[in-house]
Amino acid sequence: MLLAMMALAAGDPWQWPLTLPPAVTSSFAEYRSGRFHAGLDLRTGTATPEVYAAADGYISRIRCSPWGYGKAVYLQTSDGHTIVYAHLAEFTNGLRDYVRQAQHAREKYAVDLQPEPGAFPVRRGDLLAFAGRTGTRAPHLHWEFRDAQSRPLNPRLLGITWPDTTRPHIRKVLLVPVEPGATLNGDLVPVVLEVRPDGNGGGHTCAAVTARGKIGIAVDVIDPANGGANVLGVHTLRTVVDAQETFRVQNDVLSYETMGDGSVSWHPYYRSEGPFLLQWRWEGNQSPNFSVSEADGRIDAGGKPLDVLIEACDYFGHTATLPLRIEPEAAEPPAPPSRGSNAQGTLGIDCFDQWLLLTARFPDDEPETPLLQSTGAEPEPAFRRVGAGLFRAAIRAAQHSDQVALAVEHPRLAPYMETIEVFQRGRGRIACFGDLVVRANARSVYGTLGLRMSEETVTGTSGLVAMGKGYRLWPTDAPLDVPLEISFPESSGAADAANIAIYRKSGNGWARQDTLRGGGRLTIHTGSLGVFAPMADPVAPTITEVVPAAGTGPTTNRRPRIQACVTDNASGVETVRITANGAWLLAEFDPFASPAATVTWQQDEDLTLGENVIVIQATDAAGNTAEVTRTIHIVETLPSPS
Repeated sequence: MLLAMMALAAGDPWQWPLTLPPAVTSSFAEYRSGRFHAGLDLRTGTATPEVYAAADGYISRIRCSPWGYGKAVYLQTSDGHTIVYAHLAEFTNGLRDYVRQAQHAREKYAVDLQPEPGAFPVRRGDLLAFAGRTGTRAPHLHWEFRDAQSRPLNPRLLGITWPDTTRPHIRKVLLVPVEPGATLNGDLVPVVLEVRPDGNGGGHTCAAVTARGKIGIAVDVIDPANGGANVLGVHTLRTVVDAQETFRVQNDVLSYETMGDGSVSWHPYYRSEGPFLLQWRWEGNQSPNFSVSEADGRIDAGGKPLDVLIEACDYFGHTATLPLRIEPEAAEPPAPPSRGSNAQGTLGIDCFDQWLLLTARFPDDEPETPLLQSTGAEPEPAFRRVGAGLFRAAIRAAQHSDQVALAVEHPRLAPYMETIEVFQRGRGRIACFGDLVVRANARSVYGTLGLRMSEETVTGTSGLVAMGKGYRLWPTDAPLDVPLEISFPESSGAADAANIAIYRKSGNGWARQDTLRGGGRLTIHTGSLGVFAPMADPVAPTITEVVPAAGTGPTTNRRPRIQACVTDNASGVETVRITANGAWLLAEFDPFASPAATVTWQQDEDLTLGENVIVIQATDAAGNTAEVTRTIHIVETLPSPS
C-alpha cells in the first residue's frame, strides 16, 4: 500500500503527507468563529500515522504547545513556500531530540524554535513526524501552505488534488438591509429564506422577496465531503444581478494580517442561524478573498424587478445555483388601523449592522405611531409602521458623533430614555459609564458601533466569587478588529488579592480575561463584548487519578509511568510541573483529553536508583497551586518472594 501510494505521488508536484487514502475533513478558508481556516485538515483516524515531507527544503520552525497547533513542524521548501504540519503526536527522532533538549534547558514544555537553515535538511518523502491531536480534541493533520510573504494559499492553486465528486449545497439565504430605511418584505429587519434543491443537478429554489433601498445577500453554503459527514467550504461564491456579476468571494489566498476579518466575512449577528458568507464587503474588511470585486456588493433594489443568480463553486468546478427574484416594494407604509385598544406595548432594541433598530410592539391594532426624539443621529430617525401593531425605527449615528440620545413617547409605552456611546472606525475615543472606562483606537471597530453599557447583577459560580459590580456591554455579537481596552474599578479592600481578575460570561460559566492591575483599576483588552465582572478564584486545581498510586511497591523500571488528571473549573489550569527529587521532568499537558485533562511524564530519561520523590504541581491562572506527592523506589533487582 505504501509503495503504491508513493509511486502514485511521484508524478505529483507535492508529496501527499499521509499514506492513508486522501480524505479532507476541513477545507481552505472554511468558516471558523471569527476567522478563516488557513489550510486543509486531513483524516487520520485514531492511530498516529507517519507524516512525510511534501518537497525538498529544510525545517525552519518547530513549535510545541498544549494549545493552538499543538506540536507543529514548518518546512521551508526550496522554491520559497512554507508548509505547516500541525496537531502532531510526535516529531521524528532528530527533531524530537532537538526539541527535548530545548525544553530541558528552559524547563518548559511549550517552546517555539527556529533552527538554523542547515540544521535539518529535508528531501521530499522524508519522514517528519507522526499525526495526532495535540492542541485540539479530534485527531487530524492540519496541512497548510504559505507563500514567500507567509500568506496562506489554497493548496489547489499548487496542483494538490483529492477525491471530490459532490456539488456544493445552498442551505439558506440571508437578505439584509444595508442602510437605515431599506426594507425587505415591508419590514426593516433581515429575511432568512429557506432553500430547497430543485431536483435538477445543482439547482436550488426559494421564495421571492420584495425590497426597497440598498440590500445585501449572504449565503449559508456547504460542500459535502466524499464518503462522510464532513462539510467543507466552497472555492467561490458569486452573485449576478440581471446578468452582471456584482460580487465574488474567491478563496485563493488569505493574509494573517487580516485573518480577523473573518468576523465580518460571515454575518456577525446571525451566527445562531447559520454561517452566512457575505456577498458584500463590510466596512473595514480587507481580507484578500473579499477584495476580488471592485464593487462593494450592495444591491440597489426597488426601482424595478431584479433577477439574481447566486452561484457556489467548489475547488473542482462542481457548481450549485440559486435564482432569486426581487420585486420592487411600495414606498408607502401600510395604512393605520381606525381603532385599537388600551393594551400596553413593549419597546425593544436590536442590532444587525452598523446602526440600531428600535421596535415598538403592541398586542392589538395600534393607530398611534410612537414619537422618537434623538440627538447625534442622521438622518433624523422616526418610527415607521410595518404592521397593524408593529413599528420600527433605524438609528444611525452621525459622522463624528460621540453619543446618540434617544427618547420615545407613547401613551401605551413605558417611558424610554437612553444615551448610547458611539465608536467609529478612523478615530479613537474614550467613553465612561459610571466607574467603567472603555477606550477604542482608530481601528477597534468595523464601521460604526453603538455601544450600550449597563450594570449587571452577577453571582459567582464554579468556585468563583463575585468581587464587585458586573457590567453588560452590548451588542454581544459586535465584531471588533482591534481589542477594546476596558478598565473596571477595583473592589474596596481587594488591592492585595492577586487572584482577582475580570471574567466574561461564557455559556453557563465564566472565562477569565488577562487582567492588568494598577492605580486601583482592573484593565483588560478584549475582542468580544458581553457581560463582565471582577471575580476571585480562591480554589486550587484538582489533581486526581495519580499514577503511581500511593503505596506502590519498589520497581526496577527507571522510566515508570507518571500521570495524573488535572482540572480547574474556575480560572483554568495555567501551568503543570512534575519533579523528581526536585529535578524538572518533561511532562506533556493535554487539556483536551477525555474524560479529563491529563499531564504525563514523557519518560525521556532515567530516574535515579533509590528513592524518588515525585511532586506533581498544578497552578491555575489566579495563582492557586495544588500539589500531590508520590514516592517511587527504584531498585536494581526485586527481592525474591518469601
